[in-house]
Amino acid sequence: GADGALAGRGVVVTTVEAAKGAEFDLVVLPDLGARAWPDRPEARRLLYVGLTRARCAVVGAAVGAPSPLIALTTPR
Repeated sequence: GADGALAGRGVVVTTVEAAKGAEFDLVVLPDLGARAWPDRPEARRLLYVGLTRARCAVVGAAVGAPSPLIALTTPR
């Protein structure tokens, strides 16, 4: 499920920016590659938002080299 304007929609496909403030049981980040998420302050902030939207689990995938930001994350 989701909170706020995205609640009750089943599967929600949205941007990380639009998901700010919402929560989901599962978050899928389909492109965690280095090109999509470079080691820059704005990318760090957005990745933090994306990762913290999940109540239960996050699933991510990368084609090619993964983002260097992934190494900075800590599973909980």
